[in-house]
Amino acid sequence: MLKDRVSLIRPHHWVKNVFVFAPVFFAFSLFDRSVMARTALAAAAFSLVSSGVYVFNDLADREDDRHHPCKKDRPIAAGRVGVKEAVSISAGFILGGLSLAWFLGYSSLWVLLLYLAMNGLYSYKLKHFPILDVFCVATGFLFRVIIGGTATGIPLSQWIQVMTFLLALFLALAKRRDDLFLELSGNGKARKSLGGYNLEFLNSAIVLCASVLLVAYLMYGLDPVVMAKKGSPYLYSTFLFVLFGVLRYLQLIFVKNDSGSPTRHFYLDPVLRFVLLGWVALFLLLLYGPRFNLFG
Repeated sequence: MLKDRVSLIRPHHWVKNVFVFAPVFFAFSLFDRSVMARTALAAAAFSLVSSGVYVFNDLADREDDRHHPCKKDRPIAAGRVGVKEAVSISAGFILGGLSLAWFLGYSSLWVLLLYLAMNGLYSYKLKHFPILDVFCVATGFLFRVIIGGTATGIPLSQWIQVMTFLLALFLALAKRRDDLFLELSGNGKARKSLGGYNLEFLNSAIVLCASVLLVAYLMYGLDPVVMAKKGSPYLYSTFLFVLFGVLRYLQLIFVKNDSGSPTRHFYLDPVLRFVLLGWVALFLLLLYGPRFNLFG
């Protein structure tokens, strides 16, 4: 069925590729049509390749997924999509994404090739090593930001790279906690890497990453060089939205024991949507307001 083929490529996960737009957002280039066109093309390329990677991962994990309370219904694990067909779908999407990246230049193509290589190693080996597995997931988000920079020629600051990695690591650790919680409650089969985790360690690691992320963001907002470059002395005010969002996610993790899908929370949690939209609106006002004389 078409529904199973669409589910297999997980188009709802394409929202993760909003990170591709981070360089153009912070470089005051949202109204530059040529830059935005190249960014959109980079996001499309990453979406196609990431969908191919999702299919590839489902193929590699199909036996384990059959013992998971939610993943057992995935098309490959449930037997609704055959292995040969899944291989063809994965290859088609990956080749399509690489073809788009080729038009953006060799730097962007290399970013996607490195992303593919890392995910190949992750699927068959690295995902079994605790800590290294979540580092691979976080690095995947960093690749999204990097291709946004290579596609447009926008240099990336150390701040955007550090905070992207910390945010992704925070979310990946929360996902591992959800996997472990399901295993301990008898509702799922453990990943091999979960043997190197327990709830005490993951709780501490999550809080540690959240704390470092918040400190890094506040330092970014208070950095005189950043304020001079962005043209606003009030960037630190956006920290309130970041703090609220992190606390909300910690509430989902520790109070509701529901941290399995950051993408689902993005679509369904009204608090996180409000925080994200508020952060974007305030940042746009602070960054672009002076350039359009919005403050007189």
